[in-house]
Amino acid sequence: MRIILDTNVWLSGIFWRGKPGIIIDRIFSGETELMPVFSAVTLAELESKIRKRYPYRLIHRIRSLSLMVANVPSTKIKVRDPNDQILVDLCIAAKVSVLITGDKDLLVLKKIGRTRVVTPSEFVLMLSVAKSDFLA
Repeated sequence: MRIILDTNVWLSGIFWRGKPGIIIDRIFSGETELMPVFSAVTLAELESKIRKRYPYRLIHRIRSLSLMVANVPSTKIKVRDPNDQILVDLCIAAKVSVLITGDKDLLVLKKIGRTRVVTPSEFVLMLSVAKSDFLA
């Protein structure tokens, strides 16, 4: 499943854990087929924030588990915060299933094309429901 975690979700999971940390653990474990999606812009933003506190190994690990999308055309879907536009465009370009964010400007959209927009808590619940359905 192609997913986008916005930068703040990555940072929360790396530095403070909680629900974002559960998602990152699932990505790193390979237990589920979660594929983070990045553009050059979104990855550079994340790298600039974590490089100060974490070694290159973490960035390399994230890169190795992710899909990089080189060409991200602008879409007609517009958002309140222009800084979020890259995430909306990336959802469409990469055919992402879920955008995981705490950003109210994005959450209000609920869907971007076929992409569901959810909080980290909602996504963890989705994962637990999917896992219990699989085991049933």
